[in-house]
Amino acid sequence: MFIINKLLLSILIITPLSITRLHAMENCSESKKAEILQTVSQTDNTVSVACHLTLNSEDVITKKILLQGESTSNVKLYCNNALIDLTIGINAGIILESDDAITIQSEKTSDNAWSVPQTLPLQIAILKAVSTRV
Repeated sequence: MFIINKLLLSILIITPLSITRLHAMENCSESKKAEILQTVSQTDNTVSVACHLTLNSEDVITKKILLQGESTSNVKLYCNNALIDLTIGINAGIILESDDAITIQSEKTSDNAWSVPQTLPLQIAILKAVSTRV
C-alpha cells in the first residue's frame, strides 16, 4: 500500500487476478451526476457510484466516492482532469470517517459471503485529500 499526500495526478486501473464477470452497466443519470457533484455536507458526505461516470475538467467533487460490492464491477470513472477535493469539507469542519477520496470495498452479503468489485478503471483525476491510498 502506498500513501500519497496532498495532490495526485494519475491514471489508475485496478484489476484483480481473478476472472472478471461482465455486468451490464449504464451511464450515470443526470440526477445521479447532480448528486455526485452536490456540495458535501455533514449528513451527505459520501456518494455510492454504481454507474459509468464521465466528468468535465471543470467539475469538482467534494464528497467521498464509494464503490462497494460486485455490482460496481466494471464501473468506469472518466474524470477528464476533474478535481476530487475533500479538503473543502474538512476545512468547513465536516467530519469524515476517513480521508480517502475513493473507497473500493467488498460487501458482506446476507449469506455471509463476500461480494467483491472487480476491474474498476479510473482515468486521470486530480485528487486533493489529506491522504490517498493506492
